[in-house]
Amino acid sequence: MTKKHLLKRIFLILFLINPLFLFGNEFVDSFMEESFFSADFIQSTEKDEDKRVATGSIQASRDGFFKLTYFEPFKETIASDGVDLYRHDPDLEQLEIHPTDNLFNNSPVSLFFRSKEELNNLVVFESCYKENNKVICPISFINEDFSISEMKIVFIDNLLSEITYRDSFLQTINISFSNQSNLYIDKKDFEFEVSEETDVISYKIN
Repeated sequence: MTKKHLLKRIFLILFLINPLFLFGNEFVDSFMEESFFSADFIQSTEKDEDKRVATGSIQASRDGFFKLTYFEPFKETIASDGVDLYRHDPDLEQLEIHPTDNLFNNSPVSLFFRSKEELNNLVVFESCYKENNKVICPISFINEDFSISEMKIVFIDNLLSEITYRDSFLQTINISFSNQSNLYIDKKDFEFEVSEETDVISYKIN
């Protein structure tokens, strides 16, 4: 058997037993075309021997709306209506309001609320590959000054299941999702309540 025929046979075997060898990025395309995403998550942050764990939930739509709700170790809500960013700390009874602008371009949460066209101007989805039951898709950033590196999104059974990356402090962050859904999210679901005693601090420039 010639080398050419051997390579063809290897290519055919890879294609037959693992179609992701060619078409793994279809998972990314499908994910970006979904208008809504909601899930519970566990976020672990590690560096050297130190490890911290947080739990919460996310709701997002590709028209700029999202809400991150942290349950543990501290309660906090971060939300955006596409114009303003709200950060609510119920323990401190404090609500910060920031202009959204490009504030979250440097954050993985942008994968959920930016449109497909916007994401294509921010990141490059590299070729996906399969590892056991996972489809792993590395991401590189068009902006070389981006503070996040080695970012990967992971799909299991066609669902976005994990995001991993390293931040500017050389910490490794892993976010694992459960109870994922792409069902419609009403705009009211992005709202949250604050007490009358809450101090409101605005960083908006009038």
